[in-house]
Amino acid sequence: EGVGGIMVPIRRDYFVLDLIKAFGLPVLVVGRDGLGTVNHTVLTVDRLRSAGADVCAVVLNSAAAAADNEGDVSRESNARHIEEILGAEVVRLPFLGRLGAGREDAALSVSGAEGFRRMCLGLAFDKNTDNCA
Repeated sequence: EGVGGIMVPIRRDYFVLDLIKAFGLPVLVVGRDGLGTVNHTVLTVDRLRSAGADVCAVVLNSAAAAADNEGDVSRESNARHIEEILGAEVVRLPFLGRLGAGREDAALSVSGAEGFRRMCLGLAFDKNTDNCA
């Protein structure tokens, strides 16, 4: 996702969604793992699919340390609900801290991030069919 969402205008009559369609590439949707993400993510993926975009997967990104998310019980079920509703793979990434001095490769060493790693490396994209595998 580019600049805050698929319906963000690039100009008055041209949206990020139009740019996605123009590129014709598979789409990886990234959402915040918190309250409200099920609705936001399902609406985003539904709109992308209705526009003919190929949504490979969804990544739920934790933007804060676990202690900062105490009380947000939605995080326990967000990924499961999104997978059930959309039938799409959902990968959850934990908060890794701020990138900087020695942290650039942190995302690739996180336990449970194999799906994310495959998507980043293009291994989830079937080159024979030009679709997400």
